[in-house]
Amino acid sequence: MEAWNKKGWFSPALTDFDDLPKLASTEDKTAPVKLRVPSFMDANCAACHRPGGSSRGVFDARFSTPLREQGLINGILAAGDLGIADAKVVVLGHPDKSILLQRVSRTDFYRMPPVAFSDDKSPLVPLLEEWIKSLPESEQANR
Repeated sequence: MEAWNKKGWFSPALTDFDDLPKLASTEDKTAPVKLRVPSFMDANCAACHRPGGSSRGVFDARFSTPLREQGLINGILAAGDLGIADAKVVVLGHPDKSILLQRVSRTDFYRMPPVAFSDDKSPLVPLLEEWIKSLPESEQANR
């Protein structure tokens, strides 16, 4: 971004890169889980899961979209509930009812992403489960 800025590709030019939001790796144990989950989703899911994206899912996984506007929390299911009663995209405090977690945990036809190169568990699974269990409803508007 600094090179692009020097080339004049931003208008207005960026002045303080330290103030820009930064994504965090799933492996960065110093970063809170509520930063690592949306960071992973932006880098790995948002290409399809966004307004006008190619997915059937109706949530917006972009980091720049506030959580309360993403359609994740109690979000509408577009591709079925996998036979789970009261399921939503994410049901805070209930990983067992959160289809997002169920889909990234699977290795069958319902897996997400639908094309995977191995049956290895996604690095998002433990973080997403922790996030679902720990994020209180009062924090839906915050990251």
